[in-house]
Amino acid sequence: MNYHELPSESKTRICCFRESRRVFHARHILRLPEAQKPPTDDMNLGTLAHAELLEPGSLEGQFSIRPDEWKDWRTAAAQTWRKEQQAAGKIVVAPGDIADLKACVASAVAVAGDWVQHGKVVIEEPIFWTDADSGLQCRCKPDWLIPRSEEVICFDLKTTDDCSPSAFRRNAASMQYWIQDVHYSAGVVAKYALPVRFLFVVVEKAYPFRAAIHEIPKTVE
Repeated sequence: MNYHELPSESKTRICCFRESRRVFHARHILRLPEAQKPPTDDMNLGTLAHAELLEPGSLEGQFSIRPDEWKDWRTAAAQTWRKEQQAAGKIVVAPGDIADLKACVASAVAVAGDWVQHGKVVIEEPIFWTDADSGLQCRCKPDWLIPRSEEVICFDLKTTDDCSPSAFRRNAASMQYWIQDVHYSAGVVAKYALPVRFLFVVVEKAYPFRAAIHEIPKTVE
């Protein structure tokens, strides 16, 4: 069983439970068959951005570029080719997307600095723990973290249309980033027994590829 199929509580499962207990029971307890929606272009970009940032050199082989003979996916031939590539496990991108992706990641590296290429960085390490209050088994897999003597800094990469503080606040509310912050921080504390600082590295996926680091306040004044 791979990480995403484990029955322990994750951010995804918690959000599903909050949105609909009936759907949670059907999807995660009964495991009833469910039509799978194909990933959106934004999801695919996020997947490739994570690969390029966290595992440099791993990008090759993960994608296929749409041939120049097709300017879009409207023809039957283009759609057939795309389905064949997806069936082979490839992420299909348009010409120019990879150059944009690399510019996006370079911007994230520039704003995060040594926090990305730190010598003690721990990349995508699964963490498992038992919640002390509920007794539930939990899991998380931070994008990367840096253990220090006095604290652990935990990072999550987000691609977006707008990295401004106001846009981040809206996205944090609608996408429930605060749940991720709390859940992941609990796991890191359980593993390292140190305070956690959770930072979101937010980068725009279109020119000029602005990037920023945001932190959700732990208290409301």
